[in-house]
Amino acid sequence: MSQGANVEDLDVFRYMKAALIKFRQTAEIAMVNADAQISRTLHWLEGEQITYWQNQIRKRQEMVARCKEAIRQKQIFKDASGRTPSTFQEEKQLQAAMRALEEAEVKLASTKRYIPILQKEIEAYRGGVQSLGGVLTTEIPKAIAMLERLSQSLDEYVNLASSAAGPPGETGDRTLPPGQMQRGGESADEAQPGDQQESKGEEDVAG
Repeated sequence: MSQGANVEDLDVFRYMKAALIKFRQTAEIAMVNADAQISRTLHWLEGEQITYWQNQIRKRQEMVARCKEAIRQKQIFKDASGRTPSTFQEEKQLQAAMRALEEAEVKLASTKRYIPILQKEIEAYRGGVQSLGGVLTTEIPKAIAMLERLSQSLDEYVNLASSAAGPPGETGDRTLPPGQMQRGGESADEAQPGDQQESKGEEDVAG
């Protein structure tokens, strides 16, 4: 026995379709932005940061050399009293310059060390989101199309049910049982007595 569809909200599939479309757009934008940010970071490390710390190492090496030369000059030349001048300030400057040079060397080494690590993580990330990309480009469009078909089918079902119900106040099935025939809107069993007498008189005249 067929049963009618229990539909409480005809717009439910339209709501779901709109939600899927919005999710797909948001996810695609997020993936594009994330990929762009990853690429910028990698290029920044491989290009700008490597170049920056290489230049810093060169400049700080020059500073160390100048500090050492200042100390050497004071050790060579004596002052007016014939004594060797103090190199205390120059020694402090040399220590600071050497610490700065060491920092730049550590930064350059760390940058070079983390570039391949980042490249490996990028590959892992892109492999992980590849399935999501497939869902966004294949599965969600299929789901959207299916929801569209379901929505159209529901509309057709509601229109068909409305047509079958007929105008308001009209009764249901008017088909009569076998053996009954309609005559002027009445069945043969419901004919009036006057009609039966008239029929009988016509038979006597014919006889």
